[in-house]
Amino acid sequence: MQNNLVFRNIEEEDDDKEDPENAITDFLQNVMKISQDDMKMIEIDRCHRIGKKAPQNQNQTNAKRSIMAKVKTTRSKNIILSHGRNLANTDYSVNEQKPREYEERRKMLMPLYKDAKKKRIPATWKND
Repeated sequence: MQNNLVFRNIEEEDDDKEDPENAITDFLQNVMKISQDDMKMIEIDRCHRIGKKAPQNQNQTNAKRSIMAKVKTTRSKNIILSHGRNLANTDYSVNEQKPREYEERRKMLMPLYKDAKKKRIPATWKND
């Protein structure tokens, strides 16, 4: 999981022939505004959508599945994460993949963190 990144809210094509790697590449260039020089250094080993595709109902909107991308080098990961500031005020996000236990713990603590921030109590997140 060390070099895995999770991309959220990237549009998903309806057909089964969607290529997540192309979706990530387009996202990095167009939304995150990564230059061509930096794109040459980014090497994606493999990527895929996470979870099963939701059944198509007319009354229900389809949730966008996240894309997990494994990059070959830590340098590639750092380039992508350093451009994360370009996602401010958008619905998109890019994060490192963490173990499920970590994510569940974080979900439990998030309301406490937000409450502390509202009360202007200094609060920070640690890696684990």
